[in-house]
Parts: sequence; C-alpha cells; structure tokens
Amino acid sequence: MVAVVLLFPTIDNLINNTGNHSSDSSSSSSQTTEAVDNTTYKTLDISGELKYYESSGSTGKTLAGKFAIVGAQRGPSDCNGQPTMLVTYQFTNLSKESTSAQDYLSYSVYHQGMGLRQIGCFAKGNPDGYNMRDISNNVQPKATHEFKVAYEMPDQAVRTFQSQNTGQDITQIDQDLTYDVRISNYSRNLPTSIGATITLPQDVNDFGATDVTKPRTFEAPSATADFKNGLQRIIGNSYVYSDVLGANKQIDVKAVSAKRGPDTYDGKHTVIVTYQWINHTKIPLTFNDAMTETAYQNGVELEKTVFSDPTDTYSVTTRDAPVMPDVPMTTTMAYKLRDDTSAVSVDVQGYANSDGGKADWTLNLE
Repeated sequence: MVAVVLLFPTIDNLINNTGNHSSDSSSSSSQTTEAVDNTTYKTLDISGELKYYESSGSTGKTLAGKFAIVGAQRGPSDCNGQPTMLVTYQFTNLSKESTSAQDYLSYSVYHQGMGLRQIGCFAKGNPDGYNMRDISNNVQPKATHEFKVAYEMPDQAVRTFQSQNTGQDITQIDQDLTYDVRISNYSRNLPTSIGATITLPQDVNDFGATDVTKPRTFEAPSATADFKNGLQRIIGNSYVYSDVLGANKQIDVKAVSAKRGPDTYDGKHTVIVTYQWINHTKIPLTFNDAMTETAYQNGVELEKTVFSDPTDTYSVTTRDAPVMPDVPMTTTMAYKLRDDTSAVSVDVQGYANSDGGKADWTLNLE
C-alpha cells in the first residue's frame, strides 16, 4: 500500500440557517446555489479496465487492472443470523508490479441506494469457494485472480406458503431483490466505475448463481416532506480527491433525536443520536466520509462508543454504509453520557473540520 496525503483547501462557507435549533424545530433550510462539478462520471458495463493509482517522481508507479463482476448468489446465514449474498469478481493485473485487487478500490453492493455491510463470519462455516482473505492476495503482473466478497442483506419480510405442485413449504422474501454492484475508487480521483445489476431469486433456499446484467439507471427514492423539514446544508468536504480540486460536495443534514441507549460493557450510560441526511454529490459517500459530528453535554464533548448488536434505535452499519447520490439516509451514532439529565447538543461540519460550514442542534434527552 502507498500512503497518499491530501491537503484540503479552504472552501467558501455555503451553509444556510446555521445556529442553535431545538429538537422540535420545524424550520427548513433555504435554497442554495448548487456547486458545479465538471468531472465526468461514468459506469462501465460489467467489466473494463481501470487505472486506479498513479504517482510521479523517482518512485512513481501506476496500478491498473481489468476487472469484471462475474456472478452472484445467495449465501448461508451469517453469524448474526442474517441472510447473505456472495458476489464473484475477477481481477487481471495490468500493472508492472504485484498488487492486490483490494488496493485503493472498493467493491460495493447497494439496495435501494444504500450500501450493504461486508461480512466474513458465517453461522455454519464458510460456503464453498469463499475465503475473506482472497481479495487481499497479491497478484503478479498479467495474472488473473477470481474471488468472492460476502455481504449481509437488509432486513426482509419472510413468508412461508405451501407449494401447489409439491405440497412442500416454500419460504420467500417479499421485497425488491434487485441490487446494484459497483467496483470503484472515488478517493483517488477515479470517476470511472464498473457496474452491474443482479436480481436474487425469491426462494431463500435457492443458492444457485443468478444473472449479472448491465448496470441500470438508478433512481433515488424520494425523501418525504417530514424528512426534508429542518435539513441544513453543509459542504461535505471528504477525502475524495476531486474535492481538493475544488468541486464542492453538498450535504443536507439534521439531528433528529437523542435517546438513551443500552449501557456499555463497563456500565456507562449512553445516548443514541439519530441523524437524517441526503448526499447531494455525484458519488456514493458514507456518513463518516461526508461529515464530522461531535456531541456535547454542558459544553463538554461526549466520548463515542459502538454497540455490536443492533437495537430498535441503533445500527452501527448506518455510519459506514456508502449511500448513492440523492438518497435519503438515517444514521445513528452512540456516545457515553456525562450525566443522565442534561440536554445533548451536536454540531456537524464538513469532513476533517474543513471550512465547509457548520450546523448545530440542541436535543432533549429522551
């Protein structure tokens, strides 16, 4: 791996309606002028070549490869009991040196615009042909390597009915089972990605391969009026290299609630803050890539924490899941409380505390 240090320029403050807001605020953000990004973004169909890292000087090198989305199938339940899918990828090293398929690249699967969590633990052992370390194997120049990546599928409504033909019970999932797959790397100014669309069979016991078709034109689900109400705009100046070149990344965000969470393993009381936000960039971003948030009680910062098990009000995966452009997203973050009564104030600003504006709210502890 090559460490690359990116320096962020100062960006004009484009935030609107900043200031303190209570948790029941009903005001909404005013309109702003959209930033202009002249970069051309494109998605290649199923396979293609990517030059995904370049450096200059005496130690300069180029990493490049041919990539393909080969296939997809259902996987067995993971260690949390959730259904999974396996996607098979292929990598041919076109560089002059050995490198792995994982270097500088991401392999993401989206459902309704929200990224799925990659996993590596299965309840009854690894399925055939899967090893979570395969993606990081070094590949020599001109050699080809095929590997699988496992993803945890979202919660789904499962129903069981009796087959009219066989009389046997059949379990099906009532949900849109069409997924978008992307091989990409926007963090090194690589606006080209490779994409595909897959549709899994309804039968949860069908582990056969499913068809891989060309990427579809994704239409983001519409945010409700209630979701939009109270959103404030910041510049989500992430690590993305095109940001450094001056393409402002606009994010709409609001803090919605501060609810008590379960105690930590050492008995500390916690609070779960819920954020709602919309990614107005042209590339997928995670919550942590798009912005930096801080929570306080009585002006003193609260320590962040995480819960390994999801609750009714919290899921750690929502902070790390990439979100496609214009998709409304709800993210939960957990913090250790300093006391059990004081209100919680939060502020959100562009990634790395760049001068992209700041929004803040005061939330009553529920």
